[in-house]
Amino acid sequence: MRQRVGALQALAREVEDGRIALHRGAPLQATLDALRALPGIGAWTVQLIAMRALAWPDAFPASDIGVLNALGTRDATAANAMSQAWRPWRSYAVMRLWQSLETT
Repeated sequence: MRQRVGALQALAREVEDGRIALHRGAPLQATLDALRALPGIGAWTVQLIAMRALAWPDAFPASDIGVLNALGTRDATAANAMSQAWRPWRSYAVMRLWQSLETT
C-alpha cells in the first residue's frame, strides 16, 4: 500500500511541476518514458495511462487480468503476441475484450 501511495505522490508531483503532461496532445514517447522512470509505476500502469489519459489508440496493458481472462490465458507475453494483429488500434480491442466479459 505504501508503494502505491508513493507512486501516486510521485506522479502528482511530476504533473504539478509540469514535467509530465497527461492529455492527448502530450508527446507520447517522452511521456511514456517519464512515467516508466517513476518509482512504483509499471508497464500495466503506463499502458492504462496511455490509453485513458493520452488517448493512444495502440496502448495494450498485456498483463491486465480482464484482458487475460477475455483472451483465455494467464500469459501476458502470449496476450501481447495475440494483440499484434490489432495494431495500431489495440486500445479499442482492450475495450472490446473488457466488454466481452460483461456480456458472458
